[in-house]
Amino acid sequence: KTVLKIVRPHYNDAKIDVLVRVIDPVETGKIDFNTFRMQMPKVLQTSLRSARQSTRNSLLLESLAFFIAIANLIYVLLLSSALNFLMLANLIFPLGSVIVFFGLLEVTLRIRPFRSLQTLSTTRHVFLDGLAIIAGLMSLVGLIAHSVDKNQGLQALLLGRAIDMIRVLRFSSIFRSIIDRTGDVLPALVGPIALVITSLHIYTYSGMAIWGGAVTTGKHSDDLAPLYDLNNFNEYPSGLLTMFNIFVVNDWHVIASVY
Repeated sequence: KTVLKIVRPHYNDAKIDVLVRVIDPVETGKIDFNTFRMQMPKVLQTSLRSARQSTRNSLLLESLAFFIAIANLIYVLLLSSALNFLMLANLIFPLGSVIVFFGLLEVTLRIRPFRSLQTLSTTRHVFLDGLAIIAGLMSLVGLIAHSVDKNQGLQALLLGRAIDMIRVLRFSSIFRSIIDRTGDVLPALVGPIALVITSLHIYTYSGMAIWGGAVTTGKHSDDLAPLYDLNNFNEYPSGLLTMFNIFVVNDWHVIASVY
């Protein structure tokens, strides 16, 4: 067993146990050197055949993933274009159903939730696989809702397919590295982000205490002016919006001159 772990270091314990049973079928626990020498080539040949089959299945899965990514990209582009002109309006939901089905099948095979799929050698990524699952479920909801409300179903389907466009970036090693590095950096940003949110919260309530009710809304009749009615401290949502505008330096001097 120790020798097998050395010559096949990437095998888990279950695979090693199977190979040990090939050498020692009666499970005596020990064999002589001559038997070991004769059985070892057989074991290695068996493991190579298994590896070739696993590699073939993994390549098929990667091909399926690439096909779905490209098909989904083309589907979203067509869905966002003049479908009536392209005479594809009646194919929106049939094509969407096929793409959603194979998309969910691909991500299921990739994450290998069942023991029978453990032989697949796939590259799993928590962020990308999670988005693929969310996109697939959202699109599935859209397909189901289509029978009740066609417009809402179409919106949910399109939103899910738009999120799933990130599948294309899975094949970019640079993009995967960016996501991995982002995951390393985000924990360090929790403290500063919490400080900013807390500060906005405190200043919003301070503004409500000082200037609550100072701005009378609804007095403007043109199209643009009513938007400025939102910059007040009459209630918490408006106060938070006002503080956010100040935070991003959006006309902060104009807002300051009002108060």
